[in-house]
Amino acid sequence: DIRLPEPAEFLGWGEEAVDLKGEWRRELVEKLPAEAKDKWDVPDLDDSGWQKIVAPGDDRQIFREKRRAPTIFRRTFELTDEQLARVKVGGKVWLYAWTLEMGGTTMEIAVNGQRLPAKTYPTHISWVVFEVGGLLRSGTNHVALRLPWGKLSYRVYLSPEAPRCYPDLGPEQNARWVDYCDFIAWLREDGQTSCALDASRQAVERMPVQPSLVQQLALIEIEA
Repeated sequence: DIRLPEPAEFLGWGEEAVDLKGEWRRELVEKLPAEAKDKWDVPDLDDSGWQKIVAPGDDRQIFREKRRAPTIFRRTFELTDEQLARVKVGGKVWLYAWTLEMGGTTMEIAVNGQRLPAKTYPTHISWVVFEVGGLLRSGTNHVALRLPWGKLSYRVYLSPEAPRCYPDLGPEQNARWVDYCDFIAWLREDGQTSCALDASRQAVERMPVQPSLVQQLALIEIEA
C-alpha cells in the first residue's frame, strides 16, 4: 500500500513531535467576565464552567454557537523528562497550531502563563508557529490559545524541527512533497476527490511549501 502523507508531516510532525490533542476548555471571549478578558493566559484562571471539548477532532466545533468569533482554548498537559529532552534536542522547541482558518487573522498563545507576541496568518496560511523552548518544563504545563474564528480543526504539537519550505525540506521530503502535489493534482484533474480528500487538498493548498507561497512564508516571524 502507498500511504498518503498528511500536511503536518512537512512542518515538523513526526516521531519526535509531542501531540497536544486532548481535552480543552473552550469559551467565547465575549462571554468572559470583564475581569477575565485579559487573564485568559493565567494558568489558575477558573475555567471550570467552560465547555469541555476534545480538540482537534470534536465535531461540536462545526456546530458552535457563534461562528468566526474570538475564542479561548486552554488545557494542561504533562511532559515527561524523556519527551522534554526529545523536543529540546536542538535547543529550540516549536509549537505548531493548525486551525485551518483563513489568512489575515491574528492568533495569540501563552505557555505556562507567559504570553507570546501575537502572529498574523499571511493570506491562505492556515497554521502558525511559535518558539516556546524556554517556557516548557518537565511535568505539568499549561497552554492557552486565543483563536479569531473559534475552531481548532487540525493538529497542535511540539516539535524540535523549525519550519522549512520547499525546496529546503531535504532530498527525501522534497521528493515526497513533489509526489504529494502531483497526486493531488491528478485527483483534481481526474475528478476523484472525496470529501476527505478535498479537505486534505484545501489544507495542502494553504501550505507555505508550494513555490507560489514561499514569499508568504517569509512573512511569518520566526524568532532567531
